[in-house]
Amino acid sequence: MAVPAEGRGDVPRGPRHDPALGPVQNAAQRNGYRRDKPSADATGPEAADQRAEHLATGTFLAGLSETIFAGAWGDGRDFPTLKKIMDVANRADDLGRSATFATVAQQTYGGKKGSRRPVLRVREQAHAEARELSARCDAIRDSLTHRDRKVRYTRDD
Repeated sequence: MAVPAEGRGDVPRGPRHDPALGPVQNAAQRNGYRRDKPSADATGPEAADQRAEHLATGTFLAGLSETIFAGAWGDGRDFPTLKKIMDVANRADDLGRSATFATVAQQTYGGKKGSRRPVLRVREQAHAEARELSARCDAIRDSLTHRDRKVRYTRDD
């Protein structure tokens, strides 16, 4: 049986789909991420400085990712649903078959395992907590990079 054209991936998937980009870059673009590094065709000392700064910042933050997450997470008291989900996921042999959200929903609200409303409620709570955790990580990253701060080399006397 032939696969229809829209199922093959050769048809644009939305208004922001760019065929020149790969699937990961398209997904990042749809989610609102943008490229901070200068384009490869830019030349001159300013572009070289921007590329060097981008590389140094990315490497620096990647090395501190565990510390950034630990600082945002704290003791986990602010993220009870995510904490339960991670505990259940850590005990699972196969995450694809573990029904992590259903298990957390049953532990939290009781009832039949896999019941739709409690699972949706857990998913919504986890999503809200993940947004808050992500915002905290972003704030820590921003405080470490000082991107908008101007450096003054002379004093006004």
